[in-house]
Amino acid sequence: MQNIVVDNCNTGLTIVGGAGGPMSTGQGIGSLHLTDLRFHYVQVAVSTLVMADNSTALLLSNSGFYNVDTIVEDTSKKQVLLKGGKGTVNVNTWGFGRVTSANGTTAFHNGVNLDSPVRNEPLVTGGRKQFFTRRRPKYDDLGFSQILDAKAYGAQGDGKTDDTAVLNHLFSAAANMSAIVYVPFGVYIISDTVEIPVGSRVIG
Repeated sequence: MQNIVVDNCNTGLTIVGGAGGPMSTGQGIGSLHLTDLRFHYVQVAVSTLVMADNSTALLLSNSGFYNVDTIVEDTSKKQVLLKGGKGTVNVNTWGFGRVTSANGTTAFHNGVNLDSPVRNEPLVTGGRKQFFTRRRPKYDDLGFSQILDAKAYGAQGDGKTDDTAVLNHLFSAAANMSAIVYVPFGVYIISDTVEIPVGSRVIG
């Protein structure tokens, strides 16, 4: 989960039924990664259960908390796993659950600061280096002729036919007319390089 902003509430997020133990029901949550979060004036940002090795693994990264009393609380023990505070508390990378180190060893951690992964400049934006995101584009203003269906154009996508030549021709034609290529579900066999021109728009 990314780019969540929570303002003025008692509990921001509750992990329900995924941490093991007597209060868990149904399909549990194996892991949860929360990144680029912002919480303001919240009593408990994340409420969860910690039941040793079968707990939901939780990872917080690149997140800011302003006037948050408790960032992570174990409700089964009423224990503060990660405290907040007055003013701003920034969390680079923190988590609990089973953690695999760079040398391949795995161990359970009940809330620790972890090494932060490198965020390369082309992938981030803003002073806090949040991962770049944008809304999925909508094409309701385009005419029917501006969307080219790969299968209607001759590609089979049946897992048997070589679609390399058809796809190359399709991407080239779409680029020349500024059209969008729609690739329906299928298994497309490609035996050589498929060249997608700069500026192409492909959905499917």
